[in-house]
Amino acid sequence: MKKIDTEIIKNLDFLNENQIRYIYHLTEAEKIKGKI
Repeated sequence: MKKIDTEIIKNLDFLNENQIRYIYHLTEAEKIKGKI
């Protein structure tokens, strides 16, 4: 059971990291648009 839990947590961490990067890139793109 614990092995499965850690796998789920790893997957969630991976998703969160990708979501954070995606949101960061979106906000950076918005900043660039605002400057133009």
